Amino acid sequence: MTADDLLELPGPKAFVDRACADLEAGRSVLLVFPRFAIASGLADHVLDAVATSAGARCVDTGEAHLATRVAEAMDRLHEWRPGSDPWWDLAHWPALRGQCAAVRSWEDAVGDPVTRWEALTHESGREPRERFRLLVGVGLDDLEGSPLDRTPSLHVSVRWWWGVVDRLDTELYLSGRDPDPLAHAEAVEVTAWALEGSCGGGTDGHALATGLPRAVREHDRTPRTHRQAPPPEIRPHWDLGLVELWDGRYRPVAAADPEGEERRVLRWRAQVRLLFPYLEEHRVRILREFLPKALTVGVAPGFGDVWELGDMFGQGRRVGLSLATYDHLKVARDVRNDLAHGRPAEPRQVELLREKIPL
Repeated sequence: MTADDLLELPGPKAFVDRACADLEAGRSVLLVFPRFAIASGLADHVLDAVATSAGARCVDTGEAHLATRVAEAMDRLHEWRPGSDPWWDLAHWPALRGQCAAVRSWEDAVGDPVTRWEALTHESGREPRERFRLLVGVGLDDLEGSPLDRTPSLHVSVRWWWGVVDRLDTELYLSGRDPDPLAHAEAVEVTAWALEGSCGGGTDGHALATGLPRAVREHDRTPRTHRQAPPPEIRPHWDLGLVELWDGRYRPVAAADPEGEERRVLRWRAQVRLLFPYLEEHRVRILREFLPKALTVGVAPGFGDVWELGDMFGQGRRVGLSLATYDHLKVARDVRNDLAHGRPAEPRQVELLREKIPL
């Protein structure tokens, strides 16, 4: 998958659109990327996409002061007469009203302008659409501390490449690769956020699992307060491409062992999503034969006046179910019990169900 293809998926496309909307509203924007995204060139591609959509000028690397190169990128170098504080001069320069420049922390030291830009923008007193804005790509090691954890303001927004690739993106990425719906569901769970071109790649997650926080290893649901940015204790692992936010949970990179406990849990989770509604279809089909016979022999329904699979199985011989229906009921009950107790169903059991009702 190319970076262009990745940015066509709903999650990454929305990330770009939100950053552009911030710039359009007059705010400068910090885009925070993990180091693997910077090393792979993905961060550059995302920043370029935002800059192109927002009409920002990208600042080239060079020996001159960064503020001078910003003026050059804006085609104003011939007018540039900086004083003792070049960043103050840029924020207040009438020639740059309503314009935007894009810089990258992995190419230039951006700590000074990023730390001061909110105050400089406020001091300039301009209307939102008249402000000179900065679009800054930031690596975690290049700019640590308060600038990254600032609360949203009228002048600066911070957006993390965290939870950008979500379930819908993975579903679309894998669509059409396997016509079997259960195999597709399992592939989605195992792949999660680690799409080709969107992650570090080549990492043995199984070997590194013991170094991850417990909440990550156990795929805990992510608190809402950490949906916009990874919490500080997880950032070093996120920076290495070992963990992401996916489907509302902390998700580590997929374990290498296909028979390990983590893969078993992922297989179970995929089956629960797909098979629980499917098992209800089986229950209703079996109930069509079971219910008239149960009423004939005077057998009461289960808890809550609902015949569950286990209830019907317990009364199956008493009401005189056919052998075929009884075997069908047994398989459906066993599959449901496995899923209800956190165990993935055996493939042969699922195949027996699929012979009765196509999946």
